[in-house]
Amino acid sequence: MGIRKNPYSKRFHLILVSIDLEREIGEVMFNDLKKTYEGKILPETHPESVRVRSIGIEIIEALQRGLRYEKVGSGLGYSNEVQDDVMKVKRNRKKGATYHLEGLHWEILVVNEPRVNAISIPGGKIVVFTGLLDVFKTDAEIATIVAHEVGHLVARHKAEFVSKFTWLIILEVILNIGDEMSERITEAYKYLLLPSRRRKLDTGIKNEMEADYIGLLLLASAGYDPQMAPQVYEKLGEFSGESPLDDDDSLASIRNKESRSTVPSQSYGRSPWHI
Repeated sequence: MGIRKNPYSKRFHLILVSIDLEREIGEVMFNDLKKTYEGKILPETHPESVRVRSIGIEIIEALQRGLRYEKVGSGLGYSNEVQDDVMKVKRNRKKGATYHLEGLHWEILVVNEPRVNAISIPGGKIVVFTGLLDVFKTDAEIATIVAHEVGHLVARHKAEFVSKFTWLIILEVILNIGDEMSERITEAYKYLLLPSRRRKLDTGIKNEMEADYIGLLLLASAGYDPQMAPQVYEKLGEFSGESPLDDDDSLASIRNKESRSTVPSQSYGRSPWHI
């Protein structure tokens, strides 16, 4: 906890949520999501699951190369379902900008729902809906979106947002109010972490741009052409309210049409968040 520097973008931000708490909440959210979509989660052997997970592996391996990780295990798996089919990463250095990525079990689920959407959950979890795959047909398009979601996790954007509400934790400590209130606080944190159009806009356009920036670097490292990303963003703009990258609020729409199209060219220069 404290002032942290994001990998790739080198931006400093305040994180008041411990890595353990962040991952614990992420696990609860991920399990809740699996219960919500029970019967709709595609099996690991389904062609769409194989394809998306394969693309995800390429992005994660690009992350490992970029941050000098050591891979432990293989593939991307389903928590509590295929224990031997997960990707685990272990850092070679001591605590630093990438400490929160140590020991992650990266997992990707594909959910059979018509939503044109993908979401990331703390702890290395990414969920892709089949509606997205119906719209974005090529591996490069899917990789752009997956890399963006990985960018959010690398930059700990949800933890950064939750840090604004740390007063809930302080209240629990001061009042020593026991298990019942602790459960209520956990529920409050889950609510704050849920993807919401309004809350997403409130976290700031800068975080979305940062996820774009990190995602583009990962795309290039994975062998994809990041110059095609603006086409993906423009296409996503046609599905306002469903996009994992933007909302249809006016500010987000302006960003989608104007600001984001400049990110690929910026990515080859100095990070716009570098201090």
